[in-house]
Amino acid sequence: MGIKPMGNDFTYATADMIVEKGDVIIVTGKTAAVEAFAELS
Repeated sequence: MGIKPMGNDFTYATADMIVEKGDVIIVTGKTAAVEAFAELS
């Protein structure tokens, strides 16, 4: 998974990273796993 913070370059997500409103989350993997992740809220 990666994160693209507003106004910054893409970076790989780390355990201590905080996702903020406006950030873009980039998820790759098997379709079922990505769909399960997308349903989390």
